[in-house]
Amino acid sequence: MQCISLTRETLRLHGHRALQLLDAYWHGLALRGGVPHWSAVDPKAFQDALEYAFMADCVGKPHARLRVAGGAVSSVVGGDLRGLPLSVFFGPRVRPRFQAALAQVITGGCPADLTLSAPQAGATGRMVLYPLVDDQGQVTQVLGGLIVGGDAGPAPRRYNIDHIRHGATPQRPRPAPALRGPALRLVVDNG
Repeated sequence: MQCISLTRETLRLHGHRALQLLDAYWHGLALRGGVPHWSAVDPKAFQDALEYAFMADCVGKPHARLRVAGGAVSSVVGGDLRGLPLSVFFGPRVRPRFQAALAQVITGGCPADLTLSAPQAGATGRMVLYPLVDDQGQVTQVLGGLIVGGDAGPAPRRYNIDHIRHGATPQRPRPAPALRGPALRLVVDNG
């Protein structure tokens, strides 16, 4: 019994650390020039978080389809997630709320942090969504992470959304103002 709880606690801590790594990675890319370009994403840079990470292609303002997902993410549904809608983690009644949050990520270019629960099983979770742009500056992909805890029962598991927090849209750095003429003038007084 002690061994199982210690293992569960270790996995919980690793999952939270994985989401922190994803957050730091995305914000580090955003500091370089607004919402990061999808081609700038290097999975090796957050390899300790890959088990809990996923990438999804946007197929409309409130919709995205999973392209690739780590093992911990796939285990929630119990199989390969490629091509499934990102809303697969939520029950039918919760999907409109999820799609509204996803639409804000896509149209607003701001990250989202969702607190999840499956009250009937006493399970909890957290999902993070980070926008990525294409060459035209449109959000076309989402980098995300998902952790779940507790015993939600056998897969597939569906979650409720308890809370949604949106972050700020990263801004492109403003160019330094152009100098007009010399910034300093040398004045000589030989008087």
